[in-house]
Amino acid sequence: MYTDGDKDTLIVRADGFYMQSMSDSKTEREFNLLSDSLVLRKGKKGYFLNMRDEIHWHVIHTRMDGKNLIIAMVDPEKPETNSKLANITSVQVISEENSSKPDYLIDPSVEEFEEMINAELFTKLGTFIRIKVFPDDK
Repeated sequence: MYTDGDKDTLIVRADGFYMQSMSDSKTEREFNLLSDSLVLRKGKKGYFLNMRDEIHWHVIHTRMDGKNLIIAMVDPEKPETNSKLANITSVQVISEENSSKPDYLIDPSVEEFEEMINAELFTKLGTFIRIKVFPDDK
């Protein structure tokens, strides 16, 4: 079990995870089961959680730093990230009328994805601190 400074709670199990925001009393705790649309992969520098919505995949990089779980994603809106990313793989910008921010679509090869990791293009989103270890945790 992990928590962050905003009182969000993350419970990780071998077959999925729960995420609950304590700042929003209406948030229900929903179990996210690993499946063909929610894939966890081990990499050289941590784990990658791949989530598919109706159209696209979203990738979150997670890694442990002591008792801290670091969560990161690629943020192409940062100018330095965008230019580095464009040097590694093609970037398609998709703007929708009802959205204030554009979406960035990339489809890197395995080698390009490795370059993205080595270039440290994943920006830290937050840190969760381990507060409890369950008996079945390894």
